[in-house]
Amino acid sequence: MDKASKRESTISNQMRQGIAKIIPPYAVIPLLSCLAWNCVVYWGTQVLCANRPHYDFSTPFDLALPFQSWWILIYVSSFVFWPLCYVMTAKYNSKEFLFRFVTADLLSRTICGIFFIVLPTTNARPQFEIDGFCDALLALIYHVDMPYDLFPSIHCLVSLMCWLGIYRCHEVRFEVKAAVLAYALLICASTQFTKQHYIVDVAGGLLTALLAFALGMRTNWYRPVQRMFERVNQRVWRDMGETHER
Repeated sequence: MDKASKRESTISNQMRQGIAKIIPPYAVIPLLSCLAWNCVVYWGTQVLCANRPHYDFSTPFDLALPFQSWWILIYVSSFVFWPLCYVMTAKYNSKEFLFRFVTADLLSRTICGIFFIVLPTTNARPQFEIDGFCDALLALIYHVDMPYDLFPSIHCLVSLMCWLGIYRCHEVRFEVKAAVLAYALLICASTQFTKQHYIVDVAGGLLTALLAFALGMRTNWYRPVQRMFERVNQRVWRDMGETHER
């Protein structure tokens, strides 16, 4: 190995070691890909279905459930809760488990995308006066997050995936696992009290997570996914070393 190659290898290894203190380097691109695919499915299907009729799946339960704006604090906290749990999943599980999990996550969004296209949904949001921080925050969420792509609920799906990712990990204490499950359920509840989703959306999200996770864990579908990301990882780390060297 020549000096340039050695320097390149050293730089790449230093980057890996820095990242490895937080998350296994091989998990970074797969998890970012999960985020990217989530965004493509969620916003892409809204564009595709913009001019199509949308269906309302409200039930007497939904109409009877009270509207409470303070639940928006739980709802938006999911955007911190999810990445923390996904990092834990990558950090405290085996490499094979991580790629099975990633496969399940990508599959779950694909299932959501099919439903969003085949069965576009919407809901009727309550009218309310802004009186305090929680009301203002909820009004902002209503403004930026249009009432589409509701069934199955991605919010509930991802929250359950957080628990599924760590519940079998021996390195994570039982109290942490219980807290993750409890908070995931609180997030599901928040989708109801903020009227962001109907109860059928919650059920659909949870069932989709369970189905995708079972397929990811019990089939070999993860193998081509793992091979693809390993090739990408190899190329990216090599290019990062070359870029840093230049």
